Formats: sequence, structure tokens, C-alpha cells
Amino acid sequence: MNNDLREACEREVNTILTKRDWKLEESRTDFVARTLLSVEVSQRDAVRPLPQINAIRLAIFRCYGATLHEACSQAGLTRQQRAFIELAAYLYPIMLKRLGDASRSEECLQRTLEAVWRKLATCRDPQSFLKWAQIVALNQIRDMLKDELRTESSMAGQLPDDGDPQNPADDIPAPPAPIRGLGDDAVRLHVERAIQSCLAHNQNQQRVIIELFLNERSVKETADLLKINVGHVAVLKHRALAVLRTCDDFLDAISDWLDTH
Repeated sequence: MNNDLREACEREVNTILTKRDWKLEESRTDFVARTLLSVEVSQRDAVRPLPQINAIRLAIFRCYGATLHEACSQAGLTRQQRAFIELAAYLYPIMLKRLGDASRSEECLQRTLEAVWRKLATCRDPQSFLKWAQIVALNQIRDMLKDELRTESSMAGQLPDDGDPQNPADDIPAPPAPIRGLGDDAVRLHVERAIQSCLAHNQNQQRVIIELFLNERSVKETADLLKINVGHVAVLKHRALAVLRTCDDFLDAISDWLDTH
């Protein structure tokens, strides 16, 4: 065994696994050994061998991809949950780069993870799992963009004669009825503005909280209104509540409402 190759492999394994926070490998020594074997086989069989560092990095991603594939298949286990967390972190930058904003990227990521789970058995080569997951992600991005284009085209066709297609406000449906739980008053408006302020980073989270808790809609009604699935509503609700529980603006607004009831 080439000692220089082993040392280079150990360095790259430690660097990549640490940087990406990949923790599914119980023994890095064993993982280094698998990576070395993968490098040797690929370089031996290649018509044009890669530069050593490139071959090592490719082998690391292939070997860890196989680990992720195996862990994602273990239904109901903590290891599976960890695998999907790591896969989400790997795929999210792809979404953000192509979609451009956090809200749409989070929605597309959720769709992608669901698709990966449904189609896991169709990944024939576990070592190609990360590449396969990227293809699933790109297909979900493509489908989302197509859906958005169809929606925009449909809304454009429904504009009244005096609508201004350059004005986004013309595309927004009328607001829902006054919030039943808080009353149509200044306190209700205070709470809604606090929600919008605390969740300014994500408009989908704002709308889910407002529809569920202020407009008293069901999860199904909210999903239908926002044109997303009920699972995505649950994810947005969970993330939004985690923020609101620590947001002073929201806590103060709720306190004011309680003082008036």
C-alpha cells in the first residue's frame, strides 16, 4: 500500500466528513480503508486515471453515499433520521442556487426528500446514491418551476380587463374574513403584524400560522389554500412555532391580547 496515498486519503476523509458534519460512520479507520480500496479499483480500471486528490474525493463521496443509502433504508430508526438530516444539508444549497430564495428552496427540499424516500428502491448503485439524489432534486426543481409557470399563466388569464399585469397586487386574492379568535380590532392586527415581523424570513411560515391559528382553518384547508401538501404544512408550522416561541414581538402581542380578554 502506498503510504503517501493512505496519508492523503486520511486527510481528505477527516476534512470532508468534519466539514460536512457527516457522522454516520462509526469507524473512520474502516471508512478510510473502503475509500482506499475504491480509489485503487477506480484508478486501475480507468482509461485515463484521475489526479490522485480528485480520485480520493470522488471515492469519499461514493463510499459515504453508500452509507447514506443504507441508513435511509432503515425505517423508524434514529440512524435513518440522521441520514435524512445529512442528505437535506447536502441538497439544500442546490435548491437555493437554482431557486434563489429560502422559502421556495425549503418547499422543494421537502418534496425532494419525500421523493427520495418513495423511490429509494430504484437507486440500483448505492455508491451512486448522492448523484442519484441530486438528479431527484433537479427533477423536483424542474417540476416546481413548471408548476409556477402554469400558475402564473392561469392567473394572468383570469385578470379582469382593468387589471395591471405589472402590479403583483392584482394577482393577490381578497383577504380572508376577519380573524374569529381575536376579533377585528387593533389587537388582532398587532398579533398578525408580530407574526409577520418574527417570520419575515419566510412568507410561507407566516401564512401557515395566520391561517391555522388566526383564521382557524384546518391543516387540510390551509394546504389547499396555499397549494401545498399537508406534510409541508406540518413542517412549516413546526419551524414557525420554534421561532415564535422565542420572538419578543410575538410574545408581547399575545400578552396584550390576553390582557384584553
